[in-house]
Amino acid sequence: MPALRQGLVWLGLMSGPFALALDTQLGYSLASFACGQTFAGVLPTALVSLLIALFGMALSWRELRVGAGADRGDDGAARSLGAQKFLAGVAVGSSALFALAILAQGGAGLVFDGCERW
Repeated sequence: MPALRQGLVWLGLMSGPFALALDTQLGYSLASFACGQTFAGVLPTALVSLLIALFGMALSWRELRVGAGADRGDDGAARSLGAQKFLAGVAVGSSALFALAILAQGGAGLVFDGCERW
């Protein structure tokens, strides 16, 4: 069971960067396609990416709360639990930061229509 919990913490940590990368790549791909059409694929992409980041944040938050009430048996287990709680806390903050970046990119999708060029 500890390996599963550690995997969930890592999944929560990696979900934010994955969601931002997905939003950025699909946003760039869909922006040129949306130019001159009524297709607004950037906003649904931002919403799906935001949900992925928030799901990772919820997983990490859950592991942070579950780890707080775990049994601290020996010293090695307590050290491992402390490291896992720290990683879960970093994952919560990281996912929140990436979710904020996704919101900023999604907000740009409300302003720009994809026909802008340098």
